[in-house]
Amino acid sequence: MIRFKMKLNKLRVLLFVALSFAFNGRTVCENRQEHSLNFPGDPGNNFCTRSARLDSVLIVKTDTIAVYALRPIRISDSLFALLTHEEHLIHALDYPEQYRQICSLYSIDPLAQKKIHAYFRNDWGERSMSERQRAALKENRTEVIDLIKGCLKSDDPINNRMKDLIVELNATECIPEMVDRVKRNKQTDTYYFTCMLLLIKNNNPELLEGTEFERFYTGSNRIYDLRKTTERMEKILTLVQTFYQSTFD
Repeated sequence: MIRFKMKLNKLRVLLFVALSFAFNGRTVCENRQEHSLNFPGDPGNNFCTRSARLDSVLIVKTDTIAVYALRPIRISDSLFALLTHEEHLIHALDYPEQYRQICSLYSIDPLAQKKIHAYFRNDWGERSMSERQRAALKENRTEVIDLIKGCLKSDDPINNRMKDLIVELNATECIPEMVDRVKRNKQTDTYYFTCMLLLIKNNNPELLEGTEFERFYTGSNRIYDLRKTTERMEKILTLVQTFYQSTFD
């Protein structure tokens, strides 16, 4: 197994070097500037899921492989500066630039949606947002939060990366939209409740005192999930609405 991993890593490196020489040592996107962000199309179209414009820049097809699947492609600073707010959001969530190789496999819990979790599972894999991606989202926090609210109001699927971003931006403004989405769709995705609990923990942990969720984050006997029940979900909704009212009303 170790020998196989070494051969696989060597193949990755050789392919990456070959692609770099193929593009004369420059970034792939710089060589594709004529196809960059200037073709017809609404940059905000379906922005909760994907952007055709970013796909055309970042997914470079070869005869056998989509290059982005091997390594994240870092677009040039000049192209990065041209991204709209929608594109910055999609770029950060769908095309995170930071790469860290992980040799072990993540296990998938088939019972995940039957539990309420203290934290998010890792939906980023070997990638994570780069510092410039984080900075762009934080510098445009108001606009980004408005976009996230629009996604929550839509019927588009919301993955854990976006919920994780809500916590990173401390986007407590999104609480009403999350509550409405849970109630409107009779939401079974328990990671919405994880998001709400983390927002409370980071801003007003006193609200969790005396509840079963206090054990999630305090003391030496911290736990990371509880069995999902209607009563527990209702408790979290009550807690988060109390928190929101005390913060914004």
